[in-house]
Amino acid sequence: MTLQVAEPGNIAPGTRCNWHENGVNCVMGTTINFHALSAQRPRQGEDPLMTFLQGVEKGPVTLSVRDVHRVDAYRLQILISAERQWQIDGLEFQIIDMSPAFRSGLERLGLSPDHFDKEAQQ
Repeated sequence: MTLQVAEPGNIAPGTRCNWHENGVNCVMGTTINFHALSAQRPRQGEDPLMTFLQGVEKGPVTLSVRDVHRVDAYRLQILISAERQWQIDGLEFQIIDMSPAFRSGLERLGLSPDHFDKEAQQ
């Protein structure tokens, strides 16, 4: 059962949620860790992606790259490291909403354009 939650007071008992800059998505008895990457990482200070990944409880993670049209090497390193850590821990790690520009950026940086595609890897 998936709930779209507008306010903390609307949460059903037994539901765990994580709030992030793009709202919340909750499932009964399951924690969802969702983060949408901004189009560009900040030039100063810590990338919100790092803050999110460091604060996530051990559980499945879904990252949306819908707004990312140019992936840089720094952010790609974070994504690859996080993907590997979640694999080691036996947890789901998925990247969704990949644009053609994002995929070509992966290729430009030496990866297959479908590196993060779970369906293409099966």
